[in-house]
Amino acid sequence: MVHPAFHDTLHHGHRRRRYRFYVYGNTCRYDTRDERDAGRAGPHRKALRPPLQHISDKAALEIGDFAGFTQMLAKYPLVDAKGEALFTAAELGNQKKAEAKLNKAIAEKDFFKNNVAAFERWHIEWSDRTAALLNKAGAELNRSAVIDFFNGVVGEKVVRQGALTAAWANDSEFLGQAGYDGVQIVKTQSSYVTPGDERLSSLPVNATVFTLENTTKETREITIVQVQDCIAGYMAKKDRQGVQDSSFVLVPSARFPKGVKFSKQASDGREVRGLEFYNEKPLAESDFNGCMGVSVAWNKKDNLNVSVKPMFYQDDAASVLKGALRSGRVCEAWVKNVYSGRETMAGAVAVTAVLKPKQKVSFQFNLVLDFPEIKLNKLTSAKKYTAFFPEAYGRVGAILEEALAADKNFDARLKAFEALVPKKAVAKLYKTAAKQDEFKSLAINTLSFLAEATVWDKDDRFLVRECADYPFFNSLDVYFYGSFSLMALMPRLDGVVMKRFGDAILAVNDNRRRHHEYVNHPFADLPDPKLEGPRAVRGAVIHDLGSPFDAEPDAYDWHNVKEWKDLAPKYVLMVLRHYVKTQDKQRKDGERRRKLPAHPRYRRHVRQPLQPRYFRVLR
Repeated sequence: MVHPAFHDTLHHGHRRRRYRFYVYGNTCRYDTRDERDAGRAGPHRKALRPPLQHISDKAALEIGDFAGFTQMLAKYPLVDAKGEALFTAAELGNQKKAEAKLNKAIAEKDFFKNNVAAFERWHIEWSDRTAALLNKAGAELNRSAVIDFFNGVVGEKVVRQGALTAAWANDSEFLGQAGYDGVQIVKTQSSYVTPGDERLSSLPVNATVFTLENTTKETREITIVQVQDCIAGYMAKKDRQGVQDSSFVLVPSARFPKGVKFSKQASDGREVRGLEFYNEKPLAESDFNGCMGVSVAWNKKDNLNVSVKPMFYQDDAASVLKGALRSGRVCEAWVKNVYSGRETMAGAVAVTAVLKPKQKVSFQFNLVLDFPEIKLNKLTSAKKYTAFFPEAYGRVGAILEEALAADKNFDARLKAFEALVPKKAVAKLYKTAAKQDEFKSLAINTLSFLAEATVWDKDDRFLVRECADYPFFNSLDVYFYGSFSLMALMPRLDGVVMKRFGDAILAVNDNRRRHHEYVNHPFADLPDPKLEGPRAVRGAVIHDLGSPFDAEPDAYDWHNVKEWKDLAPKYVLMVLRHYVKTQDKQRKDGERRRKLPAHPRYRRHVRQPLQPRYFRVLR
């Protein structure tokens, strides 16, 4: 579940507002619903980096954690021009006095000069904002340096705060609280699934673009902090034991998890900064054995203050978040105390933008999940993208680079999706442009199952889970309707699925099994012999291509599907549909050349006239 929140600051004495909100990557549930269908920023252009815009030197600083403030000064004492302690004992015993002294000190021109040697000795990590000011003495540098020095303990005063979710529907109000007051924030989430591009569609990466626009006549500062748990090494646990559904929860597990920071430049000139998680000692038994990465890409001309904290204990997430929201940045420092290697870790990326009146900026978060193993009962394989990226080392970075390079074609990819919903046909259904756009979004979003509930391995085994409560792969009776999207997106892969159905239809499996409630009563007397039979009979059209608990074809055993009359005609129509779309005679002729099965039950079913309801459905 994505949980953003923002903090809005009004500085007394002048009109300036500051916003803070975060996006938290929860480890058990994810919600990628688009709350607004918005356009994307234009092409990214290379530009020289002008001086950064900075925090106003008129805004008062406040101490958010007074205990942390005093502890910091006890170990790293700031000094005045005489080299004496900047704060007296009385000031360190009273927060208001300490805040007054701090704001007075940063107004002095030589404050930074008085402490620069100590800052170097203490290895204080400067943000982009401070680094751009190091050769410019004055209140602006002092303020920025103090915020960095106290690392989340000190920031600008927050007078109002609120929270929002990934499903916000009203930009003026969030959870009953006032909204952004003139700052428009648009979030666009997308995968890289692209019609006709199997390589790009296979990549385990998504993108979240934030577009911030200051519609007021005053300067606005906005900070976004993304906190992400490291799920490398996690296990999947069945949520409801003994129940048919595929609901699972993630069980944290750790074996020396590690987070490292990286920086690079995209092929289009954007700056990229982020973190990568992995386990120093891989867990072979893990369901998430691999690596993952979180990054942000931005245009240098937009002068964003981007910082990364690659590693901290998950138990410290709340304090890290508070500090980041207070200061508008995070740092690499990690207070590990006693470290055993069995602790779960998290990381954070913070982006701060200072917007002049009418200014707009965009930046993009990417999440790469490089967990290549497929581990199902009776199926062990690797995911499709490993066929394109076989080398595990450096794969997160390589996938990210390819995804970022594809961003320049976003508009073309979007048009390819829009072509799946013809304008003339939609116009016949809805007269207004708003309704047409709404239907188009709804229709295109039905393709999301391809990214949400599929198994696509390197050998082109493509399995689509029907739903969480009915977790069978490619259930033919309903996949017949839902598979149109796969035909539209990747027609070759649609043909591969038809081939796998054909192979399973002509297979023989004499293992006997029972149906209905007798599945759990192997020795009970059967009231009807039809309640038991072989798993696969040559020529009988199957129900599915397996399930997460049994990856062999026809895993569904509650009913004897060999009695169902709709499966055979639906399969025939799907093969015909594939031929009409692709003119792929190999699939069509391959099915025609197969010997007609001699099983009498099969002959009886295909020769019986279809019931009228099937004609109605097929139209």
